[in-house]
Amino acid sequence: APPDRVWEVLTDHEHMADWTPFRSSEVLTRAGEDGGVGTVRKLSGGPAGLSLTETIVVAEEPYRMEYTASGVPGTSFYHGFVTLEPTPADGTKVTWEAQFRSPLPGAGMITSATLRTLVKGLVTASEQKLSDKGDDTDVCQTR
Repeated sequence: APPDRVWEVLTDHEHMADWTPFRSSEVLTRAGEDGGVGTVRKLSGGPAGLSLTETIVVAEEPYRMEYTASGVPGTSFYHGFVTLEPTPADGTKVTWEAQFRSPLPGAGMITSATLRTLVKGLVTASEQKLSDKGDDTDVCQTR
């Protein structure tokens, strides 16, 4: 799916539970019509009952979003980065990274696995959204 389609899914904060491992997502504070910088969302019912509150701190449509998160067990700091890069075949390369502080052993491995799950969910939802819109694009390339 092209970056604008992936961005549409990524910033549809109310429907994040459709493609993430969380059971519910809600917007606590919306900044502007597009839900950009300053938007606060809560994700609940994640793995092991995990609930997070995230704040969007950078939104450069349709290529980059950054957010901070509170409620991540065992972390004193969490900052996520999502970058969308167009590919030659009208697709998108998705890169999702995080910086965090945690004294817990294995936190990096767990975070990496979670980010991979988020990328896969975002890609699947974006491709589904593309087919739902009846786009006649033959090639959808996402990573």
